[in-house]
Amino acid sequence: MYCLFEYANKNNYSLQINPASYVNPEHLTYFKFIGRFIAMAIVIMEDSFILVLQCPFYKRMLGKKLVMKDIESIDPEFYNSLVWIKENNIDECGLELYYSVDFEVLGQVVHHELKKSGDKERVTEENKEEYLGLMTDWRMTRGIEQQTQAFLDGFNEVVPIEWLKYFDERELELLLCGMQEIDIEDWQRHTIYRHYTRNSKPVVWFWQFGEAI
Repeated sequence: MYCLFEYANKNNYSLQINPASYVNPEHLTYFKFIGRFIAMAIVIMEDSFILVLQCPFYKRMLGKKLVMKDIESIDPEFYNSLVWIKENNIDECGLELYYSVDFEVLGQVVHHELKKSGDKERVTEENKEEYLGLMTDWRMTRGIEQQTQAFLDGFNEVVPIEWLKYFDERELELLLCGMQEIDIEDWQRHTIYRHYTRNSKPVVWFWQFGEAI
């Protein structure tokens, strides 16, 4: 509703920061609040707070370098195009690639140079590794640098980022999101009902829905 996050891709319900979040004039304030809120959830809650972000985002929180493989879970088609460039001799293919890229945000095409004077420098078989590295960095950060920094600033105000250095990205995801598989029977055994009973209609419907998914 607030245009802060979007689904990573059509086959994945995990989230990524929406590059178009700037349409919400208070978006950076919201991201800072979200960072604080998640950090507080770690400190004061017994259970994990569920915000299913993409694993590469956790790598960014840890200050780890993102690699081309990280793109696969966010944008498989884009990832496959980079793999093709990596595995083929682009000089022989006659591709006219330059150190620049166009992308669409809210119906408008935005042009970005991957390096200074990138529009004038052609990608060759000799320099394509540099191109792939710059393209990876751009794809993982395009249009979300300020939002990510606001999130980290808010998080850091409650839990110092350096405390997270003890985790890798998978461990951090587990800390924030918990286990992805839910044991319905265990959940039922340990549920405490207030103003309801196990046989109350809303409760019965709730468990039926839980078992169905």
